[in-house]
Amino acid sequence: MATDGNGLLYVATLLGIQVCDSEGRVVAIINRPEQAGPELGPISGVAFGGTDHQYLYVVVGNEVFRRHLVRKPPQP
Repeated sequence: MATDGNGLLYVATLLGIQVCDSEGRVVAIINRPEQAGPELGPISGVAFGGTDHQYLYVVVGNEVFRRHLVRKPPQP
């Protein structure tokens, strides 16, 4: 699991990465990386990185995948 600056929770599940709001409602599902075939197994970890935490890193098996996210800045 990982949280972003807007308070959204990113959870690795069998469906992909479920994005939940502060109330726990699923507001989006990010598909697992296309390059991560089923033989690699499920998503085992997520984390943010990059200058403004604009990249979501996903661990599947022995592989790490990176996805650029376009997100609104945190609300004051």
